[in-house]
Amino acid sequence: MSRKPKSQQNDVDADPSLPPIASMKFWDRFKQPPPMLAFAFPETEEDEPQSLDRLIRLPRVPNDDSLAYSLRISLDDSKPPIWRRVIVRSLNLQELHRVVQVTMGWEDMHLHGFDVRKIRVPLVGDGAAIDEYAISIAQLFAAKIKTFAYTYDFGDSWKHTIAIEKTLPAESFARYPKCISGQGACPIEDIGGIDRWSRLLKLAKDTDDETFPEPDLSDALSRFGLDFDPPPFNVEETNDRLRKEFR
Repeated sequence: MSRKPKSQQNDVDADPSLPPIASMKFWDRFKQPPPMLAFAFPETEEDEPQSLDRLIRLPRVPNDDSLAYSLRISLDDSKPPIWRRVIVRSLNLQELHRVVQVTMGWEDMHLHGFDVRKIRVPLVGDGAAIDEYAISIAQLFAAKIKTFAYTYDFGDSWKHTIAIEKTLPAESFARYPKCISGQGACPIEDIGGIDRWSRLLKLAKDTDDETFPEPDLSDALSRFGLDFDPPPFNVEETNDRLRKEFR
């Protein structure tokens, strides 16, 4: 059988029209790793970065001091429920942050964030085109956004749901914001989140001097005593704090 000239064999091995692996000399295939292949997949909606465009397009609403808004602020997953109902004029989100801190009983020691339409609103000073000062309750209500989220302390992750319940005529001589009702003591800062707080309350209620059913909580309970009983919510004291905050 006749063999092709060596020069022709090299031409076949180097044929650029063949795939990379096929164009390699036979023994080289066992000496070198095959070339890496990269695949490009189209981005899905989940992969796309969140945009503030939907918030920037919120309707422009003129300031109207004749209107007030009823808000319900509730701490997610709290059992029994911890919540507050407040009446406010059209605050921006930065002012609403202060209302949440005072009425719930937090100490404003940690970072916070609002999520509107599942979009995190930048903090004031982040350099974004829109921030907490730029979004008002009146705008959210006009856009038919009835609920949104507020998170305090991203370590303990105290998640709240804020519901805009309704509008009502503002009273001429009333001081706003004002709290009209609520339930449940505010958790202690840095306790470890809502699950740990609920377990601590149960442990303080059910345990005796000798037994700690949940050892990981015994250190926290020892800080506050076996008779640990957080003070109940008090609407008058809450409004005193609101008046000082919004003086």
